[in-house]
Amino acid sequence: MRAKMPERGDGSKPAPSPEPPTAGSLTAVAKRGASHPSENEETWTVGSFVARAPLIHQGDRLHPSGVVWMDSRRLVLGFELADGPLDADTLLASFGEVTRAPMVGPPRAPRRIRTAEPILAAWLAAGLGERIELEHGGTPELEHLMAGLREHLDAEPHLGPPSYLDGELDPALMTRLFGVFARLHGAAPWSVMLAADAVFSLGIDALGLVDLAVDVVGAGALFPGLAIFPDAAALRELCGAATLSDRGEVPEHVPAHVYLRFVPPHELLPELVEEVARRGWTLASPTTYPDFGAVDDDGTERPPTPRELLILEAACEALTLAAQTERGKLEKAFHPGALGYARVFEIGTHEGPLETTILVPHPEFVPLP
Repeated sequence: MRAKMPERGDGSKPAPSPEPPTAGSLTAVAKRGASHPSENEETWTVGSFVARAPLIHQGDRLHPSGVVWMDSRRLVLGFELADGPLDADTLLASFGEVTRAPMVGPPRAPRRIRTAEPILAAWLAAGLGERIELEHGGTPELEHLMAGLREHLDAEPHLGPPSYLDGELDPALMTRLFGVFARLHGAAPWSVMLAADAVFSLGIDALGLVDLAVDVVGAGALFPGLAIFPDAAALRELCGAATLSDRGEVPEHVPAHVYLRFVPPHELLPELVEEVARRGWTLASPTTYPDFGAVDDDGTERPPTPRELLILEAACEALTLAAQTERGKLEKAFHPGALGYARVFEIGTHEGPLETTILVPHPEFVPLP
């Protein structure tokens, strides 16, 4: 979750959709009309807004801004949201969209546009030329609506600068975890667990956990690491979802899991790379950083809970010990006809020692055909 968010094809990132204004400000959406706007004598008003601070929305870190268009009857014609500062391209694109498909009435263009913001007037003048008259003046009709939009955005949970400590994690714990992750990367279990479905069972009796499914990612993957699922069925479901994604289809459900992967610094937000250097956290190498998080069953990414971090720590330490001390046995465990690998390790964690059981391969996991 700490990596850079994927961008859409136009280079922008998705922004949260504010609640539409209620009946007093916005009528129901009218049916779409013809594709070309008609001429009329209307004066439209336009204004912009920006969230007061970065916020988290459906697992994404955003700092949204936007623009709102209103007609002479004080009905909202449309709004556009973007992640980051508003620019001329976004403003002009939103004008084109609202003339083609306004939220109220037929497609049309106004005779004039009024705005109280000099920068919007300058962008419109440069983009529209003399086709439409521009007025620089007050827009009191927009104020109530804009205040509501800002209030809605400000109600979202806001964030400070991105940090590995998101979720109110203890810096001392993070120092320890960076050491755990660096040791795991050095042991490189993915270099011996080369099966396409390198899945093992993890049990921690003290936490009431039996047969968690741990998928070791490495062979053929862009970034090595592991993912921990509640059971083998959940992991198999994720494999099915990945198959759908590869075919261009959207899976209906993504099972909950915790993940760790090792990435180069350019895959992370710059603030995270700076934080690692500032705090002196241990890295496997100068070009290898841990990226970890949790995914809920609705697909939302978030920082791990303390319990999830404890499970991740125990899994990493046990797998590191197995790869360091019994590397050959671990490698042979996935060979056809092999007896597998079973060990109980007493793992030192930040919560004290935990007996951790590894079974390779997972006794209940059946790969997809």
